[in-house]
Amino acid sequence: MKISDGIPPKIQAMLDLGINVAMGCDGEASSSTRDMIREGRAGSYLQKAVTLDPKAMDAGTTFKMMTKNGAKALGYEDLGELKVGNKADVVLVDMSKDVSLTNREYRIGNLLYAGTGHAVHTVFCNGRLIISGGESMLEQMKNKFWQNQRHFWQS
Repeated sequence: MKISDGIPPKIQAMLDLGINVAMGCDGEASSSTRDMIREGRAGSYLQKAVTLDPKAMDAGTTFKMMTKNGAKALGYEDLGELKVGNKADVVLVDMSKDVSLTNREYRIGNLLYAGTGHAVHTVFCNGRLIISGGESMLEQMKNKFWQNQRHFWQS
């Protein structure tokens, strides 16, 4: 929407035809964010507006497009869902600190329609801890590397 590139066609019709429709986020280039939760919400709302159907692209469908369908679109068979044999890509969300995320009955819908990426607490990619407590472990590792480099060269 930011770069006026239009609204996607009726995605539910594509899904009904068996087309694998995935959702991704390309960051600053077109949306100024890397927040998949907000992107999922925007996509879902746009489909509801285009179709005039409040059930279009519901939270479960949107979540699947952001996970399993995305992995399939990229040719991965061992990503996109938690099951034995798949890579351990896991996102843990802390829904206890934001009053708008307290609905325990419809957690996926509540996260999609009321949450943001700020609720992400922990992320594992292929079993490797990437984010803990909302902080990037990669940044900490990079800083530790450079500290060790300075120490090595100063010795």
